[in-house]
Amino acid sequence: GILVGTLILLAAGLVIYNILKISVSKRIKGYGTLRAIGGEKGQLYQIIVIEVILLCLMGIPIGMLLGFLSARGILEAATGQAIRLKVTKPYEQSALARILALVQDASELKTLIAENSSLNGTLLVLSGAITLAFALFAALPAARSAARVSPIMAMSGTNLKIRRRKRKTKKIHNFE
Repeated sequence: GILVGTLILLAAGLVIYNILKISVSKRIKGYGTLRAIGGEKGQLYQIIVIEVILLCLMGIPIGMLLGFLSARGILEAATGQAIRLKVTKPYEQSALARILALVQDASELKTLIAENSSLNGTLLVLSGAITLAFALFAALPAARSAARVSPIMAMSGTNLKIRRRKRKTKKIHNFE
């Protein structure tokens, strides 16, 4: 469970990083203007961090609600189908099939699920805090690029060039 959670947080962090990088690159002229009128790098960091916090304050509760509703629906759909399944070999049983082997009928399974699916406020707050921390960590590179904007380059309207290392072109020998 910890490995899956870490992978999900990593993927979410990469998505947040990409979205903020695109957002910063679209507003680069505005950041350059702020720098030209006396805005400091710390203030640009603060703008990005406040933006991330506001987005998380809206998105985290909505995501928790949608996750709770979809998990409940998926579990009910799976248990409705899984009760009819009979697995003869124990090593072929899925986790859901092993849980279903512990109950006698669907009503007993639903009571078991109801007992274990109570909303734990501490875990919800902890997961929201971890998500917010990862979102802020993913926003750091975008905030750094916003703070490093040269006012002259940003206000002149020229596009900033992306520096890439020089690559050698190779000849394709076998193209099928």
